Amino acid sequence: MFIPTTSTTTTQQVTQFIMRSPTALDRLVTSKNAFFAFAGIIVGVSAWAIWRDAPLLGASTDDPYGDPSEWTAQELRTWLNARNIVTSEDESREALVERVHAAVRARRIPPTPRS
Repeated sequence: MFIPTTSTTTTQQVTQFIMRSPTALDRLVTSKNAFFAFAGIIVGVSAWAIWRDAPLLGASTDDPYGDPSEWTAQELRTWLNARNIVTSEDESREALVERVHAAVRARRIPPTPRS
């Protein structure tokens, strides 16, 4: 950086010159190209997350979906086992449906804080 030094240059003038000169970071932040590149990355990742087959967060792809009362007994067991709820082979389908509904209800109720 060239700072002109003449006999009339004061410290305040030098400070103002240094403060006004843009740095590489200043030029990057004010660049429209950097903004559009960042916006393009965000849009691309969002589109990929929306249009892909597998869910991004949350449930596994093996989980059944829809109304649990319409699932088969094996789908009910799969859903319960994925959430570490132990099932037995002799449980009826209706009992499994009730256990799934109870697990869903238990997830919706936030835990009460202990004092």
